[in-house]
Amino acid sequence: MSRSWRASSPFDLLIPWPLKKMSHVAVPATGAGYHIVRMTMKSLADFIAVAADPCTSVEQLVSLADAPQEEIHRALARNPNTPVDLLQHFWETHPDCLLENPVLTLWEFTKPGSAVEFIGGKVLLLLYNHLRRKGEPLPSDIFRPATIEDMVREAVAGHNPDVFEFLPLEESTSLRRLLIENPAQRRLFRFFENKAPDEVWLRFATDPDPEIRLGFANLIRSAPFDARPQRSIVAEATRLLMQDGRLEVLQHLANCRFLPGELVEKLTFSEDVETRVALARCFFAPKSALERLAGDTEEVVRISLARHCEEKSTQRLLIRDSSATVRKRLAESSHLCASLIEEFDLRDDPAVVKTLFLRADDKFRARILREAPPEVQHAVLELEKRLKPGFYRANKAAILPDILARLGRVKGIHPDIIDDLARDGRPEIRLGVAQRMATQQHWRPTKRNIALVNNLAKDSSSRIRHEICTDCRLDADSTAALFGDPDPVLRKKTLCAVLNFLIAEREGRRFESYANCYREKAALIVKLARDPDHAVRFAIASCKEAPPAAMEILFEDAEAFIRNAAMTHERCPYGVMLDLVETKKSHMDCTTLFHGETTPSASALRLLATSQNPFLRKLVAHCKRTPMKELRKLASDPHPAVRETALSRL
Repeated sequence: MSRSWRASSPFDLLIPWPLKKMSHVAVPATGAGYHIVRMTMKSLADFIAVAADPCTSVEQLVSLADAPQEEIHRALARNPNTPVDLLQHFWETHPDCLLENPVLTLWEFTKPGSAVEFIGGKVLLLLYNHLRRKGEPLPSDIFRPATIEDMVREAVAGHNPDVFEFLPLEESTSLRRLLIENPAQRRLFRFFENKAPDEVWLRFATDPDPEIRLGFANLIRSAPFDARPQRSIVAEATRLLMQDGRLEVLQHLANCRFLPGELVEKLTFSEDVETRVALARCFFAPKSALERLAGDTEEVVRISLARHCEEKSTQRLLIRDSSATVRKRLAESSHLCASLIEEFDLRDDPAVVKTLFLRADDKFRARILREAPPEVQHAVLELEKRLKPGFYRANKAAILPDILARLGRVKGIHPDIIDDLARDGRPEIRLGVAQRMATQQHWRPTKRNIALVNNLAKDSSSRIRHEICTDCRLDADSTAALFGDPDPVLRKKTLCAVLNFLIAEREGRRFESYANCYREKAALIVKLARDPDHAVRFAIASCKEAPPAAMEILFEDAEAFIRNAAMTHERCPYGVMLDLVETKKSHMDCTTLFHGETTPSASALRLLATSQNPFLRKLVAHCKRTPMKELRKLASDPHPAVRETALSRL
């Protein structure tokens, strides 16, 4: 430590500034307060004596730590009164002083085993190397077997290069194994590559214990593949491990991505399949070795090569491989050269061509659609979400009709493609779009979809109209067109969809959407009450949310079963209340009409009791809140159903 100061005496030239500063030091006094102790030291020996004296105060020892003289540092390292953090600092540079400090005895006496905790793993390793260097025995009270193992683990985890000085020469197999085994093997390899001397690499590669050599081969296997090792000793250690000859060692080495080329060449002749599979992942395999692996008799070896090979000539060999699985893996590989895609046979297995379709440009995709057999187009059907409108329009003529029909049913297609399919002249293709719209009617009420649905409702194909007639997005014009369809089954299907929607909206208490639908389509339902098909009329008569005007007509229907169905209703449809509101608006009457949310109030019941509609009068007669005065009037009603209901309540 160097600091600028001006010499005031010859003594100052001998004593550095930190020690000169110590001529007056504040130390704790016995009792309250502090007093100043004047030091009269004229030589370095005096300072060393103060640093070694156990009676020196902590403040003086801390100040002496700034001195640059090594003799003072060693004296502080031996002093039991020096603070622990300073002891650890000086023990790192003077580990031999550790054993001379009596504080170790104090620590062990106070708490047996605590000396190792205070010393710390880093200092312990330095002391270990110092004693080994001097050839002195290890103190058994400090270097217990468990302590040494913990010391090694800490040093390896902290990437402390001091661990490589003597521990690789230890006779204990367990200690040597700790140096090469770690959960973070890839980081451990980087530690070895950056810090371990060459002799350590050679020592482990030729270790007399076969398990150590196997573990070291596994360490080399974990070499990261983002950069090639920079030291030549890695390749030399790999060559030495190859001489081991055991299958497990060879498998580990084969999995090393940076295995030297000549070693890869040798391992390609291995009889072990797993070894050859691992070799296919090597980044620096020579061309001859890759060609040998490309002609391997085991399919799993060629599959591994197809996934990892970057050599263009080898990829060209794999394109002509007899196994469709190998060709498919090659087509999926991110290493496949783009220029080789066009060399694949378009009559190949559909799974292979399907994979190529994903990776190819639009020009090659168009070629697939034009030249590949029909089953290939079916294979690429799952990829239609990737179709762009421009590519679709340019190649629509090459796409099979059944493929186009299925395109309309698939979710995720571009809207421009859907619009084009809906305008196609072939009904089977338009049917696909209609089926698509039917599956999304409750969650895609966009303007574009609503327009598409209404256009399909007026399609010339009866099958398409049947498919779309239940869509709740149909407007009044489309519904009127379907209600006027010559097919009674279609009319009934459309009618039931509207009536079921009204029931669902009332049960779900969605009164606003109910009112919108009722105002648009109630008049259309009333017209259907005179439909020539009795099934259509019965559907209205049996619905509890049918418009009252339609029920008035059905009360006088020619068919008895339709009249009976209309007369069985006891609950007031919500449409009755909507009609009442519209009627009262024209009279500017402020009479309260609602009892709750959907049922008529007493005032509304009095109005309904005078209605010309027998259906409404029957509902009033059946209501429990109808006043007796109104019931007596209804008991003499000209309609028998109303009269009988009122008499049953009196």
